[in-house]
Amino acid sequence: MNIKSPSFSFNFAKERHHTSSQLHKLAEKLGSDDFAELSTLINIEPFQARSIDEILIDIQSGRANSVSALEWVYLIHIKQEWDRENLSQSVCTSKAIWQVAISDSWLCQILCWQLALYYGDYQQVIATSLVQCSAEFIQQIQRIKPLLGSIIQALSGNQPDSNLAKIAHAHLLTPQEVLKQAQLPSEIAITIHALEYVADIFCQNPTIEQVNWIVKCLDKMMMEQQIKAVEYILTHRKIQALGGTLTLLVEWLQRYYGPRTTGDLWHQLSNHAKQALRDWIGSVNYNDFANLVSNLLDVLQIKDWERNQLRRRREFWAKYTNRFQRIRILVPQDSIDLCSDDFMADIEILKRDGSSPTEVCIFDFGSHFVVEFFRGGGSETRLFSRTNEIEKQLFGSHKLSVKCLRRLGGEVHDHQYLWQFHCEQWLRGKGICLNPNTFPARKPESDKEFDRERGLARWRSEIMPLEAEARAYQDC
Repeated sequence: MNIKSPSFSFNFAKERHHTSSQLHKLAEKLGSDDFAELSTLINIEPFQARSIDEILIDIQSGRANSVSALEWVYLIHIKQEWDRENLSQSVCTSKAIWQVAISDSWLCQILCWQLALYYGDYQQVIATSLVQCSAEFIQQIQRIKPLLGSIIQALSGNQPDSNLAKIAHAHLLTPQEVLKQAQLPSEIAITIHALEYVADIFCQNPTIEQVNWIVKCLDKMMMEQQIKAVEYILTHRKIQALGGTLTLLVEWLQRYYGPRTTGDLWHQLSNHAKQALRDWIGSVNYNDFANLVSNLLDVLQIKDWERNQLRRRREFWAKYTNRFQRIRILVPQDSIDLCSDDFMADIEILKRDGSSPTEVCIFDFGSHFVVEFFRGGGSETRLFSRTNEIEKQLFGSHKLSVKCLRRLGGEVHDHQYLWQFHCEQWLRGKGICLNPNTFPARKPESDKEFDRERGLARWRSEIMPLEAEARAYQDC
C-alpha cells in the first residue's frame, strides 16, 4: 500500500467509539498489509478502545496476548500524544512494545512499516520514543526477518540511500522492489534517492547477470537522474571493454539514447559517451553477424572455398564493428532449418526467388547502407547512400529476396582475389572508416594485380546476367 500522507481525518484520542469503516482506514494508514485479524474484529460494531494506560499495563505486565489487534493499532497511532503527557514513561513503554514485536511478526511488520515512513520523510507517523528504542532491537529483527531488519538498519543509519541501493543490488531488485518484497512502503522518497547510487555500484563489478538489474533501475529514474546515470555508465573505465557483451543494456540504450531515436536524449550525452554508445551498438550488432557465420560454418554442407568465403567476411567486417548502427540478417529457409533454435530470434527469412543460396547481412553505417552477400553466384557487396526509400526497403520490407536486393542497384564491389584491400579503400572513399587502432589490409604487390584482374573479369561475366535477371524480376 502506498502512503501519500500521514494525516488523519479524525481524532482517535478524543473519540473512543468508532465505526468499523473508520478503524479500517486507520489500520490502512498504519500500513499493515495483513488485515486478516483486523477484518474479523472490525466487523464488530461499535468498537470501544481501552485507555492507553490500560493497554500499556497489560503489555508491561506480560499480558500482551490480551491486547487486540485494533488496540495495537490504536496504541501505535496515539503513542506520540501519550508520550507528551507521560514523558518519564515514554521510553520504557516503547521498549516494552518492541519487546513484544520481536516475537509477534504482525506487530513487528506494522512498526517497521511506520519506521520506513518515518525515515522516508513522513516524520509524524510514529512516536519518537518508538523510533529511538528501535535501535536496540535491530539485530533481533534481522535474525527473524533478515531482509526487513537490514532495510530498517540501512534507513536508520548514515547514508541510508546508498545503503538501500546496496541492498537492492544484492537482491538484484530496484529499491522500490526490495522494499515491497520486505512488505514496506515502496513509494517513499528514499527509493528515488537510492537510484543515484546504482550506476556506480553496477560499474564497480559489471556482470551479465546484473544487466537486467541496472536496466530496471534506469527505468525507475527521473529523467535528469537517468541521463546522469547513462553518462556515467557509458564513460566509466571499468565497463568500456565489456559494453559490447552487455546486450540487454545496449539494446535499452539504443532504444532510448541511440543516434536514430526520435527524442532528444542522444543530444544530452557528451561526445565521449556518444562514441562509447556507438562502439557498444556496433559491437553487439557485429556479434550477431559473427554468430551467424559461426553457426553456418557448423551446419552447412558446403565446399571449402565457400567456407573460406564466410570466414573472410567475418574477419573483414570485424574491423568495422564500431561503425554499425544496426544490422539486419536475412537467411534462406534451408539455412534456418539447420540453425539452432537459440539463433532463430535474430534472423529473418530471405524469400526464395530462384537465386543460388546465400545469406545476406544489411549494415546501417548512418550515411550509407551496405548489403553483404555471403556466398553463391555474384557474392558481392552493395553500397547505398541513405535515402528514406532505400531505408524503407532495406529495413522495412518483409519480402526481400536476393533479386529484390540486386534490383535496388547501388554501387557494387567484388569478393575476388585481394578484395579486402580494395574494399577498404572503396569504403573509406565513402566516409566509412576502420575501427580506431585497427590495421588495414596490406597493399598488394603490383605483380598480384594481374591475377586479380583476371578474377574480376570472370566475376563481371557472372554479375551482369544476375543483375539483368533482377531488373526483370517483378515480385518485390
